[in-house]
Amino acid sequence: PPTRAAPASFATAHDALRIIEPLPFQTGLDLNSQVYTASFELDTGVTQVEEVIIKIYQMSLYQAVPDVEEDPAQPWELWGMTSGMDEEWAYRQMQTLQGGIVPHVYGFFQVTLPHGEPSVAMIMEKIDCVSYYTIRQRLRSRYDKDEDAVKAVATAVLAADHAVHSCDVATNDDRALARNLLWHRDSLAGTGPSLPVLIDYGFVSRIRSSSQTVAIQRVVVVLRALGFSEALIKAWVKSLSATPHVKKALGVLNDSWVLQLFDIPYDDAEEYPNKARFWT
Repeated sequence: PPTRAAPASFATAHDALRIIEPLPFQTGLDLNSQVYTASFELDTGVTQVEEVIIKIYQMSLYQAVPDVEEDPAQPWELWGMTSGMDEEWAYRQMQTLQGGIVPHVYGFFQVTLPHGEPSVAMIMEKIDCVSYYTIRQRLRSRYDKDEDAVKAVATAVLAADHAVHSCDVATNDDRALARNLLWHRDSLAGTGPSLPVLIDYGFVSRIRSSSQTVAIQRVVVVLRALGFSEALIKAWVKSLSATPHVKKALGVLNDSWVLQLFDIPYDDAEEYPNKARFWT
């Protein structure tokens, strides 16, 4: 169930919104989308406004567009230009997770940008999040041993990714796995479990065998972003394949709960300690 209420402005139909400012590192040439904070309050004189996020799939900023127009018969890689359709599909699949594991989404719209260019945009909840540094400080206050903190982070991250996988959605973008995981302002501030918020599903697919590895990879890069030592991270990765086999009544061998949860073959998990060195 949702743990955050939808923004109040989502309860009303709107004809326009005002862009406030770009998000760092998320606007520029040849990106799949341009991401800004925005508000449905059009009066710039109003200081207290509810901010939302608008993600614009702006074709004019794709550097490949002139080449495609010149020779459309070539087998161009067009997935970046279709990322808006992929993301719309993903958020429909994850509708039950909105307000919890993923942001609330107001919708996808055909829009006209201020300079007159037609485009497609997604409007979604702006997550009230805190930095990785803040989360690291909270982990130090909450756990006496770094090993326990590593396990807590890994469990939270895997639970979030598994919830997404349960909707038959998996990210194929392994370039920003830590940046695309947000910690809500209340994360790890109390004694209960804290699940992160996952964003950016412009490069997705249905679940396939490689999806499980990306989930493990996300844990590794998040632990690095939180400043845990390579020795601790390697120990956690090795623990995935170090758990003794447990034989079921049907004679099927099971490994750790993580391998079972993500249907990861034991042989694949044994390779993770070597692969983890290259995960960024």
